Amino acid sequence: IPSIDTLLGGGLRKGQLTEITGQSSSGKTQVCLYSAAHVAARHMGAVLYLDTSNSFSPSRIAHILDELPISLIKEPKDMRLKRVMSSIICESVFDIFALFEVLDRLEVSLNCKVTNGSNKICLLIIDSVSSLLAPIIGGKNSQGRSMMISVAMILKKLAHKHNLSVLVTNHMVAGNGAPKPALGESWKAAPHIRLMISRDRGSNICTATTLKHTLLACGRHMKFQFLPS
Repeated sequence: IPSIDTLLGGGLRKGQLTEITGQSSSGKTQVCLYSAAHVAARHMGAVLYLDTSNSFSPSRIAHILDELPISLIKEPKDMRLKRVMSSIICESVFDIFALFEVLDRLEVSLNCKVTNGSNKICLLIIDSVSSLLAPIIGGKNSQGRSMMISVAMILKKLAHKHNLSVLVTNHMVAGNGAPKPALGESWKAAPHIRLMISRDRGSNICTATTLKHTLLACGRHMKFQFLPS
């Protein structure tokens, strides 16, 4: 998605945690699917996609592939989809304990596995991290907040140590005057980059706005459009 790549300063960065936040149906999952399809289709490496809401499907990836100008090499659609799907590892994760288990397995495999080229996981996606963290941090539950901070530390460690791009999504909650990203101030420091996505009512036109960036100015925004699925 060229507009988002521009706001990110050239796309998802290795070694960094990027967050996409926005209200329901704003396009957060589509960004995750586009990112996974793009990386796998262009032989950039493998993708680990952690799905918390059963939103991932091969048919959605196939639709995205039909939009992407993949390469000059002509490839039958079924073969291309099979190749791309073989590079996307999708796991369903529905609670914080399952997330810790998957991240632990990922770290062990990255530490031990001898990788070769495209088999190396280069992108970790969690859609959505807030659906796993929000239930454990309500009220005065200090243990829940400690677990949230642990998740942030693990994700940043994986990104830095193994040169991964980490992409997570977060929902919005009511704030003073305007919605704001969920998970509060403790989580706010976790992502290196935070983009907010909003969708024009009744259309596929979206606006991405930079809320946080390590190198570029905040407050920049650009419009983009998803083709109807």
